[in-house]
Amino acid sequence: KTAAVRLKKLFLNYENALMLTESQESATREQWKFNSTQERNLFIKEKLIPNLNCRRVIEQLGNSNIARQSPICILKDGSMIVFHTIQAGSITMIELYFILEAKDLYNNDLTFGKNAFYHATNLASKSHRITDSRAALLNTCRPTHENGNGPNTYDYSARNCLKLIRYDNWEIKNDYPW
Repeated sequence: KTAAVRLKKLFLNYENALMLTESQESATREQWKFNSTQERNLFIKEKLIPNLNCRRVIEQLGNSNIARQSPICILKDGSMIVFHTIQAGSITMIELYFILEAKDLYNNDLTFGKNAFYHATNLASKSHRITDSRAALLNTCRPTHENGNGPNTYDYSARNCLKLIRYDNWEIKNDYPW
């Protein structure tokens, strides 16, 4: 329950920051146009992050695949929003990770679907409607080793876990694979 409540809080904080940025820019996210990833990243740093109520913003930690991303918004409760800006190729998406506890990132102890959750905002659409079935979301929220990548492989195979929790109305049901 605690994880689901914290995820919902992180998601709503991010959504509120998007809406506030839209009002400040007098343009909806569908109207935000970037000519390069550098231009999009600058927008994230200068326009979006100031609206997140971060306790602290750092560029990178350098001790994990996710921590090398930047920037990192550390919130008052110790959770984090880590923006995927390094090597992110799409100028029409804002990709980020919700990290439930900063200590897990510092200790390089992150597992997608457990304490790290991926989210992407498609700037071409204001809707975050989930179009996948629950069965499909459940299948793509399985632990890495069950997705055929081996238990020691660091990958992003469980990236749909946040969608599954949202689909289940911000609950972690008994059949949640973690």
